[in-house]
Amino acid sequence: MYGRLFEWLAYGTPIVDQGPIKELLREHILNHTAIETGTFLLGRKVSKRRCHSVYSLSLAKKIHPKRLRKILECKGMIPANCSDVALNLLVFPAEETEKLCDDLVGSVSLSQLPLEIGGSRTQVQSLYGEDIIKAIIERAPDVGIGRIDFARVVIDNFLSKMEDLPIGNPSGEMHDLTVVTKRTGMSTGRIISHIIAGRLSAFRIEGRIGINMVRVLSSALCEFKANRSVLPDT
Repeated sequence: MYGRLFEWLAYGTPIVDQGPIKELLREHILNHTAIETGTFLLGRKVSKRRCHSVYSLSLAKKIHPKRLRKILECKGMIPANCSDVALNLLVFPAEETEKLCDDLVGSVSLSQLPLEIGGSRTQVQSLYGEDIIKAIIERAPDVGIGRIDFARVVIDNFLSKMEDLPIGNPSGEMHDLTVVTKRTGMSTGRIISHIIAGRLSAFRIEGRIGINMVRVLSSALCEFKANRSVLPDT
């Protein structure tokens, strides 16, 4: 790729002072080529990979290269309509794409999400629509991605917020989220956003953590409805 310039800098006599160009070329190569950690490059070992190619990342993370290419294209990490470019020539930052792949391994599809968070399909769609639970990747039929996936860490973070709600079984009439949405005219996602922000008092009953265990006292709901005119939209 760098021809005689690289040969001169890599294999030239050490007697001749090559100046700063050697380090400049080394930095350029590391920033634009998929060089593996531990490789000797222009006299020094590479301590950390800076770039991956579709080929090297698919090997490292055991994701099929065709699927990986589609995902990276959908995320804007490689150019669109690049199917004719060799897999080892499509290069991108290593750290960001490795994290993306780690999120994809063990990810949960939208159809599986109700079981994971203890909600109905409609409630899950609302949480997703309100960006309470954000997807790793969206549907993109034009590039061949047909499902929506959610990272395990995103789901766990959401459930930890539900777990942080106080456990209680207080006296007084209490409602689950289905009733709360009907009485407020708000979506599940909007109600949950108010609960997380502390604008609507809620608690959870003992059992497996999930939105089906969340409860709101009738008195708290009445207070919330009375204050709706001064509440923010989100």
